[in-house]
Amino acid sequence: MDWNDLLNQLEGQTKQKLLGLDRIGAYVLGNAISKDQVSALLDMSGQLLADNNFKVALKLLNCWESIAGANRDVIKPYVNALLPHVVERLSDNRQDVRQAACNLLLELLQVLRPDVMMEKLSRFWNHKHWKVRHGLLQFVAEAVSCTGEAVLAPPRDESTWVVHKMIQLVGDPESAVRDAAIECLEEVYKVCGEQLVDIISSHNLRPAHLNSIYTRLAQLGADVVPGPVPSGSMGGGRSDQSPTPSGRRPQSSGGAWHANGACGKEEYDTATSGGAVCDDGGYGDQVEIQSQLSEASPQQVQHSAPQRQQQQHVMAAENSSASMLDGSSSRSWGAAAAAKPKRGGYK
Repeated sequence: MDWNDLLNQLEGQTKQKLLGLDRIGAYVLGNAISKDQVSALLDMSGQLLADNNFKVALKLLNCWESIAGANRDVIKPYVNALLPHVVERLSDNRQDVRQAACNLLLELLQVLRPDVMMEKLSRFWNHKHWKVRHGLLQFVAEAVSCTGEAVLAPPRDESTWVVHKMIQLVGDPESAVRDAAIECLEEVYKVCGEQLVDIISSHNLRPAHLNSIYTRLAQLGADVVPGPVPSGSMGGGRSDQSPTPSGRRPQSSGGAWHANGACGKEEYDTATSGGAVCDDGGYGDQVEIQSQLSEASPQQVQHSAPQRQQQQHVMAAENSSASMLDGSSSRSWGAAAAAKPKRGGYK
């Protein structure tokens, strides 16, 4: 039976469609297919993937996964047209269909470069259906777990960077999406380490959302201290009990903070009292600092030091984000990467 006969079966009743898809799957495994054959199947895929019988969509997704795995050069020109149909199946009510769609996206990640693939998917992050947003996060978490930092490469358009999208979706109205976003950030932290904390702190997240992220990252060994969020903090205010913008562990009140601008590290010197800040890239002169502090009133020291510390935290976060986008950071994505087993699969 030739390809056209197989496609004709897909226009029949449900049983004929299922039989035709089984035969197409077998044909693909045993034969190389041409661009014309791929194009003809693509023309029918939109309607078939939206079929009332979930088995039709499931079998077709499996067929496309086989095609993508065996004919990468042939399918490459058609990925852009195929993606919208596949992404829509991430909102399917059947878990096995959602898993098949995720598997196909992972296979297409091998057809295109990861950064190109993520750029093509960026238009779907604000999809009206929350299950699609949830499904994309599940896919990205799986992709990061499997491929590492390649998926996280910053694009030319910073606003479409997948890391920014994850952080933004921590504030999604749907709790399932928020949980998936935090899970995704956990996978990213395993790859990029403490740099993720600096990127997160550059976003204006609500204290409750920030605390949720820091709680999970702290379990992975991140240098953050989540704290209890008082009632009313969802409105955007931050009390002394909520996480600091940078998320870093608080130091003793007598410590002076030295910001090393060359490498982006923060060092603390508890030998200097009064909370003085040395922002010249060095350790400073302790005698000079003590002299400055002695001239200032206690009220000035008390109020100015925390303000300078908060400004330095924000500047460090912005510098870290910017250095990641222009590639000038001395710490590259993936520096903390280690061999990881594949995640448990789509949920």
